[in-house]
Amino acid sequence: MNGYYVFYGTTSSGVLKKIDMQVKELSKIATVKVIKVNVCKERNNIGKVLSRLPWEPLGFDYAKVKEELVDPDFIYIRRTTVDCGFIAFYNSIKKEYPKCKIVVEFYTYPYDKDDYNRNIKHFIINCPFYLKDIIYRKKYKSCVDRIITYSKDVSLFGIKTICTTNGVDVDEQKPVTNTNDGTTINLISVAQMQEHHGYERLISGLGKYYTAGGKRKIVYHAVGEGPELEHYKKLVKAYNLENNVVFYGKKFGNELDAIYDKADIAVASLGLYKYGIDVISTLKTCEYMAKGLPVISGCKISLLEDVNPPYICEIENNATPMDISKIIRFYDNLCDEVDQKAVIRKFAKENMDMPVVMQPILKYLCD
Repeated sequence: MNGYYVFYGTTSSGVLKKIDMQVKELSKIATVKVIKVNVCKERNNIGKVLSRLPWEPLGFDYAKVKEELVDPDFIYIRRTTVDCGFIAFYNSIKKEYPKCKIVVEFYTYPYDKDDYNRNIKHFIINCPFYLKDIIYRKKYKSCVDRIITYSKDVSLFGIKTICTTNGVDVDEQKPVTNTNDGTTINLISVAQMQEHHGYERLISGLGKYYTAGGKRKIVYHAVGEGPELEHYKKLVKAYNLENNVVFYGKKFGNELDAIYDKADIAVASLGLYKYGIDVISTLKTCEYMAKGLPVISGCKISLLEDVNPPYICEIENNATPMDISKIIRFYDNLCDEVDQKAVIRKFAKENMDMPVVMQPILKYLCD
């Protein structure tokens, strides 16, 4: 079979890593070519202005994409803002190759607030794209065969879904090897520190805990940079938490592994309430669990919401500071478990490994 993985524009290193893992699995059933769709280089300033109108295309170079397609059996698309150009192009593909299966991955759903309406400024900037998406996503069913979702929706926009979850190559994730004695609880987050990460809840929670006379030593290891970093640093200073919060900046490879080896618990996103998201499946949570780390989450994790395992600590999905006493109890209970890290990693291998999460997709494409 001939397969094509299509994604749009520039993207983060984490997403590119995920694409590589997905392509590796798709390559088990087909010869797969990755196509990055870019905006036409020759587009002038007038074209850029016109492309913001709801009925005008965004200006992606679909002619270049068409040149790369040879008898496609399937096309796997990472979701982007859908416009008239998207619909017209994939309709033409369905017309020329009626047996070609076209699937679109919705890596987040619902996505409206996350992509277009985080705040007033974000909405104003993205309003033209939001209008396009609202208009043209209703036309997905003319050219898309399945939508891949990490939610439990059986259909989206009138199209049947393939329900799965995020995943990682578990064997490539080095398990943590800390030998902490339990007197200090070490928390870690590895993120681009955006608004939805909500780590101000953790920092302010630590501030309240120590202001109220808390005695347990807790250290938060914050790896990464991003737009919220300065806000977090100001909070640390305001609460006098310089001995409890360590900012590392971006770290990779052995340096990152060394920080992970200090950790007892990983912290997932705590601010998804800002986008109206109650259930999430994130790549980072999969990585944390593949390393054998228990996780604090600000909302339900799709794969785990019906399982309620003891190594997930779900806190309220709102703006309140984290209850540090709850985290201490969570940690102390984990310490009573035998070889908890191996249990968590085994769960990740059985449920979050990329061959496992891609299986229903491969099955559909092969049928």
